[in-house]
Amino acid sequence: MPAGRVTPDRLALAHAYAGMRRSLTGVRTIAVTGTKGKTSTTEFIGQFMAASGLRTAVSTTESARIGATSTPPCEHLEDFVAFVARCRRSGIECLVVELCSSALTWNVHRGLDLDAAVLTNIGTDHISNHGNVRNYVAVKRRLFRDLRAGPASARPVAILNADEAYAGDFRSGLAPGVRLATYGLNGRNGTAPGPLRLRAGDIAHGADGTSFTIHGLAGGPHACRTRLHGDFNVSNVLAAVTCAVALGGDERGIVQGAEALVPPPGRFTIIAGVSDDRPAVVVDYAHTPESVDCALAAARDLSPRGRIHAVFGCGGDCYKAKRPLMGAVAAREADSITLTSDNPRTEDPQAITRAILRGIPASRRRAVRVELDRARAIDLAVAEARGGDVVILLGKGAEQTQEVTGKTHRFSDAQAARRALRRRGRP
Repeated sequence: MPAGRVTPDRLALAHAYAGMRRSLTGVRTIAVTGTKGKTSTTEFIGQFMAASGLRTAVSTTESARIGATSTPPCEHLEDFVAFVARCRRSGIECLVVELCSSALTWNVHRGLDLDAAVLTNIGTDHISNHGNVRNYVAVKRRLFRDLRAGPASARPVAILNADEAYAGDFRSGLAPGVRLATYGLNGRNGTAPGPLRLRAGDIAHGADGTSFTIHGLAGGPHACRTRLHGDFNVSNVLAAVTCAVALGGDERGIVQGAEALVPPPGRFTIIAGVSDDRPAVVVDYAHTPESVDCALAAARDLSPRGRIHAVFGCGGDCYKAKRPLMGAVAAREADSITLTSDNPRTEDPQAITRAILRGIPASRRRAVRVELDRARAIDLAVAEARGGDVVILLGKGAEQTQEVTGKTHRFSDAQAARRALRRRGRP
């Protein structure tokens, strides 16, 4: 949720946040922050809360809903204040919110009287907006530093990713009375004491989803199954399970409910599954070196014997240093690469492509094709791939537009992929 349309003064902000807290009296409130996985984790927590019988509202950077009714996403502070008021009028019992760093800069969390705050991870995206990683982490820490026990939330809980290198920074700033819970796949930073420390083990990926064992629950290890793919989704699901259990949910019911979780649109969305006569096609929002690495690993797990064809570019007018890093990751993890336009915005798409190419070793250049027309690039990759391969379209996810030379056009990776698959199927 970006900043407001106008710059409110401190008094106006204090008034707005006081009104939000009044609207949310008696409502369970949960906030999620981090770099990657925020939207998915927010959605998964919301689905768990709704499954437990609470009338739940969810607000992410891409969508919002009150119960089952979709509403426009809260793009500005004023939108979010209005959304909270609507939640109150609708009798919402639980509100789950994704808070990006710009929202935390405005201290939006101070209008929520949080019962739980969740950290996914710290990555490279958005750091340039804050000058350096130290400033970026400091903004994220506000959510946890300001957690307080009080009349509205007697036992708030901070839920931290034990695999995150900065977990200790977040843990050290917690106020007295705030409970600590951790989760992770390896837990290398999870040695701090706490009653709830969940860990995923025995992770097994397959074409129809992922299974793993959750360790650390009071009832002992629980087998968990989800239709989602990739270790990154195991981490997101585990974060949501930790939150739901920490807030008093039934362990067994929550773990069993993981199989029904539905990802947000554009998060490793499988357009076509693997078959002997055509490739699988996946759309994913990955647009950072870390998320591209995770997405390509998940694609490999989807079809271990097939080749991975990556189609991606980089957004214009933002964090240019990640471009060669993304090229290096793709060169390492994909079998073939088609470089194309993402949202070049006002930048020259060829200049963006040249920057990506700088990260690709000369020995791998023969596996790289450049096609700046994104629809044509998708066509070529799908036509070239064999049965059992995976074509993964990275960067745009569920976006319905593309911005080129300052002009916005309608464009959907999913629609382009379906057209490419139909053309492939014709004699």
